[in-house]
Amino acid sequence: MASLTALSGRVLDLEKQVLANPSITDFNNMSQINSSRFNTLDAIDASFGERITDIEAYITSLKLAQDALTGHQEFSTLVGNAFQTSINVTHNLDSKNLNFSLRDTTSEEFVGTTITAVDNNVVTLQFASAPSSGQYEIKVST
Repeated sequence: MASLTALSGRVLDLEKQVLANPSITDFNNMSQINSSRFNTLDAIDASFGERITDIEAYITSLKLAQDALTGHQEFSTLVGNAFQTSINVTHNLDSKNLNFSLRDTTSEEFVGTTITAVDNNVVTLQFASAPSSGQYEIKVST
């Protein structure tokens, strides 16, 4: 953070110099100000990017810890291929005691269909007519 403060201070110093000595021909100072501004913005972008990555990693680790404590697991995928009415979905959650949601990706409405557990890792979705490619998103959780 000290480097950002130093860069910001340098930009302000250069701007004060130009304002105290307004000269249209003072392109060198203007160039330095613009260069310092870009360097400051680049440093800020890098700093925020690192912090956002750190925050995302922290949130992910919290979710993993919560899932480990509660046994909660999730899987989601798009289904539909315009010709199959019976679609197998491999979720690998090692359970038949599952929760499901099936959402139409166009209308955003939740829809119902017959879902059958084939085994602990696969379910079959049965549709009256073949859904178009990626028409539905299924979310499976424990």
